[in-house]
Amino acid sequence: MLILDVEVYWYEVLFVNISLYFRDVMSAVVLLFFLYCGNILLSSTVIGVNVNTEIENDFPSSNSDELELEQYPFEKSTEKFDDNNVAGIRIRGADIIYLSHDNRFFLEQGANDPTFSSIRFFSQFPKLISVEFSALKLTNGALKNIQNFLPKNILNIIIDSCELEDGGEKLIGSVIKKPKNLKSIVIKFPNLSAERVEKITSTLFNKSNMHHVRIFFDNITCESCRHIASLVKKSKNLETLTLAYGKVIYAEDAPKNEAATEKKARGNVSLSKAIQKCTNLQSLNVSVISMPNEDSKSLFDGIGDLKNLASLNLFLGNLSEQDSSVLFSSAEVLKYSLSKLVNLKSLDLSGIGLTNNATKLIVQSIAYMPELETLNLSSNAIDSECCTILAELFKKTTKLKAVVLRGCGIESSYFPIIANTLQDLHLAILSLGNNELGESIESIPIDLMPDLKFLDFANNDITFSAFMRFFNKVSDHDLVIDMKNNKNFYEDGDDKQNVAKRDQIMRAIKMSNSKLAVLGI
Repeated sequence: MLILDVEVYWYEVLFVNISLYFRDVMSAVVLLFFLYCGNILLSSTVIGVNVNTEIENDFPSSNSDELELEQYPFEKSTEKFDDNNVAGIRIRGADIIYLSHDNRFFLEQGANDPTFSSIRFFSQFPKLISVEFSALKLTNGALKNIQNFLPKNILNIIIDSCELEDGGEKLIGSVIKKPKNLKSIVIKFPNLSAERVEKITSTLFNKSNMHHVRIFFDNITCESCRHIASLVKKSKNLETLTLAYGKVIYAEDAPKNEAATEKKARGNVSLSKAIQKCTNLQSLNVSVISMPNEDSKSLFDGIGDLKNLASLNLFLGNLSEQDSSVLFSSAEVLKYSLSKLVNLKSLDLSGIGLTNNATKLIVQSIAYMPELETLNLSSNAIDSECCTILAELFKKTTKLKAVVLRGCGIESSYFPIIANTLQDLHLAILSLGNNELGESIESIPIDLMPDLKFLDFANNDITFSAFMRFFNKVSDHDLVIDMKNNKNFYEDGDDKQNVAKRDQIMRAIKMSNSKLAVLGI
């Protein structure tokens, strides 16, 4: 399910005394470029957007902490630092990763006591502000010890994909309630039943003054919706909200009648109305696999009131299954709300599955976003008319640094409409994978795009000859080009000819005066 793919950025939690690193797609992919060129091992965690979906397969991947640590946005320490310098601890299985106030980390293998029975487990770090419990088997006894020994001055708690005993749900709530000035929580339980999730969310009902809330579940009940809505309403200074779940379902004993159906609908709507009142919200991420159309409209309508919103990421998995007229009606509501978000810097509507007509509506709202830097419309249909609208907008939206249009069905016959306007932007990222560009890639004015650092051509039926004509124009660029899954790349040549063609590209790369990399050839 999609909610399992939403990355929990554990290193974002130190929002006091430690600067946040690589939070947006722009800096993440630029980081990928420089790490790749520097021959540093990289795992997939560092990239948090869809543009990474195909990239990560070319790099070593492992579940081991040793490899994962290579992409931490902190400097690796060769020795454990002083207890007074520990700002955060990440507890994962038997290992503990310590994060310092001066941006360093240290991995201590086999150091964790799974029972958390020592009073000094947390108290030995007087300036500890963040704790993560990841992929642990949390017994009720362990949770009681955590509740007893966890310092009250903790500002952030992450509980990620842990296994709970029966009765552990309430204890999770007790742990979260312990810190008096808690500002940030991440709760991720992708495998719990809706009934058990409800027991966890019920403990959040009276929590208030949160600044960052990220919640990831499978399915949830109507009561869970209301619990979360209460948390959101009481957090007047909420800046970041992530809600990811499958769908709202009935509790097992709920009557299957019309009244229960209305109650179910109110669950989604109660969340939408609570979000609408978060006037200080700067980042909103909503990922729901299945939501009734009227509830989607309620969500779309409320978004327009979030005047301070800088980042918006929406995924509603079943929206594309609606009748075209119903989908168009929802798109009209969303367009109106988006046109009011004049401070938006990042817009991600990837995966919604809009039809051509609906996409055209949404795209028109971009004209009202003068600060927009990142645009992701992947997996929404884009025809020639939509390309024309985008091309006109690109001439005016000059702050764009990242454009992601993967899997939009863009054809070679009309792609040049967009390509001819790209020189008006200062793009660092252009992701066009899974389209039908073919030889039309030559229309990209790459020689007039000196800021470009990452270019995604994966799965576009590009031939070797077309690529070489394009490649001859980029030999002096510091650029990563993703060419994976272009099945006709070597055309009809035999193995010997194909090796020679690949060697030709490699020689050209070595002869260039830049940090140029081509993936998937």
